[in-house]
Amino acid sequence: MDARQYGAVVWRRKWVILTTTTMAVLIALIITLLMPINYTATTTIRIATTTIGPALDQRAFDMSYTDRLMNTYSKLANSGPILAQLMQKLNLIQPPAVHVDIPANTELMRLSVEGDDSAGAAVAANTLAQLLIDDFKASYSQIGKAADQTLNAQLNQAKGEVDLARRTYDALLVQVPPNPERISAARTTLQAREDTYDRLLAQYQQATLLQATQANTISVADPAIPPLYPSKPNIALNLGLGLLVGLIGGAGLAFLFENLDSTLTTTEQIVETIQATPIGWIPQVRGRGRSVFFSSHTPEGEALARLRTNIAHHDHSLPPTRLLVTSAESGDGKSTIAANLARTLAQAGRGVVLVDADLRMPALHRIFSIPNARGLSDILQRRATPDDVMQYTRVPGVWLIPSGPVPANPAELIGSTQMQALLEQLTVRFDTVLLDTPPFLPVTDAALLAPQVDQVLLIVARAHSRREPVRAAFQQLQDLQTRSVDVVVNHAEPGEAYGYYAYRARETDES
Repeated sequence: MDARQYGAVVWRRKWVILTTTTMAVLIALIITLLMPINYTATTTIRIATTTIGPALDQRAFDMSYTDRLMNTYSKLANSGPILAQLMQKLNLIQPPAVHVDIPANTELMRLSVEGDDSAGAAVAANTLAQLLIDDFKASYSQIGKAADQTLNAQLNQAKGEVDLARRTYDALLVQVPPNPERISAARTTLQAREDTYDRLLAQYQQATLLQATQANTISVADPAIPPLYPSKPNIALNLGLGLLVGLIGGAGLAFLFENLDSTLTTTEQIVETIQATPIGWIPQVRGRGRSVFFSSHTPEGEALARLRTNIAHHDHSLPPTRLLVTSAESGDGKSTIAANLARTLAQAGRGVVLVDADLRMPALHRIFSIPNARGLSDILQRRATPDDVMQYTRVPGVWLIPSGPVPANPAELIGSTQMQALLEQLTVRFDTVLLDTPPFLPVTDAALLAPQVDQVLLIVARAHSRREPVRAAFQQLQDLQTRSVDVVVNHAEPGEAYGYYAYRARETDES
């Protein structure tokens, strides 16, 4: 299938697509309205870790450690202990949904908390952030306290050693007589003890500063505020998804129905089914009301005139005298086509007798508004002659032999020698004998008459006839050794047939 054919399927099945899409959107709307309303509040916290450089006022940012710390606390935000503290502080029955987002290449972490109350969600988000900050400070407070105690003990010990070395050195300085060697050794010891003390003092000061700095590593950058609108349900998103699902599902159903439906919806499908070019196309024109006959100046009337021309020149011989009109199944409009074709042939100056050979469900007497008390069934049962039942219609040049009373054995009568004799008589008296028969497949009447006529017109109604019955009827008519079998498309789309008329004209010129 090309794009044009896909578009044609979508157009034919547009109500399936529209209905499916509408239902999907309505279902999405109903589900959305039934969903609980949730609000999402977000607190942004900043995590920055610094290290102290060689100078006490020199700081360097440790980004790798910051990343590890952020990942750690993103996990802690959803951990059991933190959520338990949050539930306890806010008297919650169950923990709220928490989402953590860490923007790339930043020191920020966003904590989003869902709740059924706008203000409650904001309080929960800010409380969660404070719990993480408190947890961080508590952890570093314990570590810093242990380190402070260790360094303080080492510093006190070093100070005691410095004091002892200084007292020893001072005592040697006042000793008489002085001892230069011991004084020099005491000075060296004192210097070493002072260097050790200074190094430990620097480490202690650095640790104290680091502890003070890291205590403020986590801070609230942007506290949560009560959201104005709920985050769930997202009506626009849900309706958009419903629309998308509806369109996809509707298109799928459209093509599924197209594959399952054997109705011939286009002339192109009819041509593919019969593998032949139709001889005529009768367009579907709306607004004709109850009138059965087509006006000569309407698209339908012009189509009948073209059909008359094609019939007259279908094999470059004399126009056919005997024509049979049938269809694969009922409801294809064969009787209406037969009546209008008789009128069109009469307008061309031909004497036409129209025979209602449908002895089961006759229709021509209603179309021409004439009585059906006597007709073809009486002739075939030798209860009347053709002149007894033949009636001149209100259409100039057209005579009608109605079906007459419905007999008990219509197929036997149609296949009788009386029917053959009647056709011979009518052929002598009229230019055209036009037979309207029952549908071809349900009964054998049309099959019995087909070999006795010059041309069979198989009426195929677009958007009504089905593929397999049409193919079977067309093939069986050809197998009957019928002289000529042609298809007439009824209810064709206006303008659809012009390309096929041109194609058929080229075929006629080339043959």
